[in-house]
Amino acid sequence: MRGRRGFTLLEIVLSIAALTMMSGFILRMFIASIELNRKAYNLDMGSNAAVMALETYSGGDIAAGDIMTRYYDSQWRLIEAGLTEADGGAEPETPDGAMFILTASASDEAVREFDIYAAFDSAGGYAAGKGQSGLYLITAAVYEITDENEQDEIVKLSTRKYMRTG
Repeated sequence: MRGRRGFTLLEIVLSIAALTMMSGFILRMFIASIELNRKAYNLDMGSNAAVMALETYSGGDIAAGDIMTRYYDSQWRLIEAGLTEADGGAEPETPDGAMFILTASASDEAVREFDIYAAFDSAGGYAAGKGQSGLYLITAAVYEITDENEQDEIVKLSTRKYMRTG
């Protein structure tokens, strides 16, 4: 009887089967990590866009009740931006290629109103006077447009801001 050299056919088939099962498990883990990475990226970019919208809304000349809308593509590049006024403008249509929608708005009514006795004039100087100010809730939300043309919320942020009302 000669000395045994190499592997038998059964050993090779069993080795290939074991490698196939292990590689299937590893492939599923790899695909899951890609999906989680995409979700984390969208959450990060959506949070950044929402924070920028809150800052824009808080610092700009946007009135309470107005709705700021921004549309982004799959790479988070701005496609279109618009402002719907509180007195009833038509809701803008979603442009082609839009994957994400950001909306930001301030509540129509103040959460709390205050009488103010001093304010800054338009030149940035201090001017005495009486007026009213209100505390408004500003909310920004980012949605992902799904294949069924539905919107899945990615992130929603809110803040409060004092706005002069009179």
